[in-house]
Amino acid sequence: MSISALNDGYGKPVDWWFIYKLPQGIGPEKHTTGNEFLYCDAAWNSEFRLSKNKLNDKKNALTETLQQLFAGDANTGYILWNDEIPPTKSHPKPANNHAKGHSKGVLAFNKKANCGFYLLHSTPRFPAEGEIELPADEREYGQTFLCVTVNYATAVEIAEILRLHHEPQVYASKNLPADPQSSLVKLAHQDSHPLDPKHSLVADFSFRSKERNDFRLFAKNKKWSEPAHANGQGKDFWNHLVGPALRDNIDVETWRRGEVFENVDPGTNAVTMDVLGVNLETIGYHGYQWPFTKDHAKWGSTEHRPPGFLLRHPGYVVIADINRDESQAKRGGGGLAFQHDGIWQALKSVERIETTVKKTAHRMGKS
Repeated sequence: MSISALNDGYGKPVDWWFIYKLPQGIGPEKHTTGNEFLYCDAAWNSEFRLSKNKLNDKKNALTETLQQLFAGDANTGYILWNDEIPPTKSHPKPANNHAKGHSKGVLAFNKKANCGFYLLHSTPRFPAEGEIELPADEREYGQTFLCVTVNYATAVEIAEILRLHHEPQVYASKNLPADPQSSLVKLAHQDSHPLDPKHSLVADFSFRSKERNDFRLFAKNKKWSEPAHANGQGKDFWNHLVGPALRDNIDVETWRRGEVFENVDPGTNAVTMDVLGVNLETIGYHGYQWPFTKDHAKWGSTEHRPPGFLLRHPGYVVIADINRDESQAKRGGGGLAFQHDGIWQALKSVERIETTVKKTAHRMGKS
């Protein structure tokens, strides 16, 4: 059975899709349930718009895509990980290992059909194995989901980066390769120690999706970012790795509840600004706005279009699983960067960012 990202409403194969789930209780009548979402994909929906479907419907892209994993095909394998493990009837209160990466995702693969997909998302306790629907208590906040269709070899390469850098907390896997040295097997068994000295502590892996769209997987091992001493600040994934690698300033929306990293990278003078809120009125949805305290999404957008002869070449969008918060310096994680004019322009339009550059860490209040 061939597996891939499946599109919204029709369940047809698509090279990639992006979902931005809205928080509960927003809109002109504060009516959203936490199942509404903005959607865009590589082929059928080039504009970033509100879907007619909801995440608790059967015909949305997330449900259609995940259902392939639990259909019982013997050639289809998967690995599920989350820094907060979904509870089950047999394990209603699973214990989480906070030394593992702050990472959430699904990696699916089928060697026989030479296909698979990488789903990177921001939702805690999701998905429980064999289940599709979002947990009721995870509908409150905004969330992001990016699913990319890949071939089998690329899935294996992504597994190696996840294993060495994200160090994810894996809670379920199925139909793994027979070879115990396979990166898929090692990832599923959380075999990430010790880190081989020949490997870098960060990754900037460029790859092409099944239909040859370009993506860059950025990742960092906690040893790269952790503070040098107990009271130190450590390194910021966004400001010290992603921004300099993309050679641009970057605006970032993430979950921030503690000490926040400085805005200016002292090595490059690149600036990373925190998004304070999102307002969809600029893309036609009056009354749909929310502050960052209602958002558990993790995304960034570069400030400019890259220089070059392609005047309409879009800036970068980065969808990640790690926050811009000092606590994240002690954990692995990463994100996918890609270029898409519809999403990039929409995010630049709806974001409300800081106006003052702060060169020292500042504390965010509790929501």
